[in-house]
Amino acid sequence: MKISKRLKAIAHYVEDNSNVIDVGCDHALLDIYLVKNKKNIQIIASDIKENPLQKAKENIEKYHVEDKIKLSLADGLEKLDTKTDTILISGMGYFTIRNILKKGNLTNIKTLIISINENFNLLKKLIKKIGFSIQYEQIIEDHNKFYIIIKAVKGRKRYSNQKIYNEEYQKYLKYVLNKKESIIKKIPKRKRLLRLKLRKEIKKINSQLK
Repeated sequence: MKISKRLKAIAHYVEDNSNVIDVGCDHALLDIYLVKNKKNIQIIASDIKENPLQKAKENIEKYHVEDKIKLSLADGLEKLDTKTDTILISGMGYFTIRNILKKGNLTNIKTLIISINENFNLLKKLIKKIGFSIQYEQIIEDHNKFYIIIKAVKGRKRYSNQKIYNEEYQKYLKYVLNKKESIIKKIPKRKRLLRLKLRKEIKKINSQLK
């Protein structure tokens, strides 16, 4: 089956033998792809709305994976299975993700795999704040939008945070650089501290560009 470039990149970080909850599963295409391409995967496909779950049910039946994917009508992690060790979240804004993670019981969770297209730095700070360490970080461009995909594991371990410095990451850096250079031109010279902060950020981005 075909799924988007972004969903395929998310799937890459899911390990074999995982018990997964996909929060906001939509039509469950990612979940179906996972059980078809990973070993010994069990998934709870969860959504807050009935219509997406009905479509997910139809897709699950179409691909004959009812034994590996269970549907759950739930708000965030309110019906989290105690066997679940991996949380997938994509297609949501930062503040929605923050509320889901802060309200959820993460006791048995070992891995977070999250994708958003905004507030990248806020997400990274949140992940660390709730007791997880970022293991992998990748930028994906899909349908003219940039997404960050983060895989984090429980514990304050000293991972090297392997950033995937591919062509898309470079393109993203140039996009951010152009935005910051445009902003600094509009800031009055009297606001020295703000201009200095932006110059430092611009310098840091330039140092990462190849």
